[in-house]
Amino acid sequence: MRKHWKEHRAELDELVRMSNEDFAAQQVTRITPLFVWRSDNWLWPRPEAEWGLTAARWEQYKTRFARLKLPGGLDRAGATHAAILLAVRGTGVAGGGDEYGYLWSARRPVTVDAKGQTFTTKPLEDNWYLYRWKVDKGELKKGAVTRFSTDAQVK
Repeated sequence: MRKHWKEHRAELDELVRMSNEDFAAQQVTRITPLFVWRSDNWLWPRPEAEWGLTAARWEQYKTRFARLKLPGGLDRAGATHAAILLAVRGTGVAGGGDEYGYLWSARRPVTVDAKGQTFTTKPLEDNWYLYRWKVDKGELKKGAVTRFSTDAQVK
């Protein structure tokens, strides 16, 4: 993943720039090849006028996701949605599983090691990290899982 990140750093930076623009304008928090969420509306499908971005802009994201091998798209995370997760691979996270990818965060993320979940990062460069999120089966059903926080103090 480090080699891929170095080879495609400019394109990944462009995704961050685009996401920051769309979040600032319309609170777009999640973009995948299959759906778009806003912080105030996770319903899908919904009318294009409520997506928070145009169909052409969504196509730009989907093209980049395919070229960069990011099938999970991007997800803005943290209490203020300031961090951006670019999922490379995930297996069964909704009911317990494993996900990893690239993380962009202006603040250093806090590692979570709590009952039933771990979220770990390894620094790359500047505001970039590799991440891994592992959830033991059943923990999401209990409502106890959050990926991480960039808002808490780093320990």
